[in-house]
Amino acid sequence: MHILISPNAFKHSLNAEDAALAIQKGLMRSKANVTTECFPVADGGDGTG
Repeated sequence: MHILISPNAFKHSLNAEDAALAIQKGLMRSKANVTTECFPVADGGDGTG
């Protein structure tokens, strides 16, 4: 199974890229038989540049 990891930022804690990488790390640590791709997104709010 291929999983696309595409989070928005978690306000006051993680930017979208760091959130995606944390989710990816958790999936890899679970030893699930998956491949992943990170594609962070932004909703146009605070921090969108």
